[in-house]
Amino acid sequence: MRSRSSTSWGELASLFDVWLPMSYWTNRTTASGWRDGFRYTSENVRRVRADLGDRNAVVHAIGGVADRAGPADLAGFVRAAKRSGTIGWSVYDYVTTSSSAWPRLRG
Repeated sequence: MRSRSSTSWGELASLFDVWLPMSYWTNRTTASGWRDGFRYTSENVRRVRADLGDRNAVVHAIGGVADRAGPADLAGFVRAAKRSGTIGWSVYDYVTTSSSAWPRLRG
């Protein structure tokens, strides 16, 4: 039987310049409370920094699946990324991102 790795996030911190949490709120249900782009993104960024023990860790937020995200979803996602002090944000993926989404994502 293999044991689980005991490597902590803090031990990995020196190996990376930026962290990219994949905050795919579009894969969540409304009933879960996590289908909200703002809430899910904010919490993901907060947890990455908490797990690293570095409240200033450099983060680029990756959001939900573009063709499953509406205007309000994207606005909340961008707002969360900005409020969290990320260096940038993007959604998955370029091909499914509608032309109407780009102005919101440029934020």
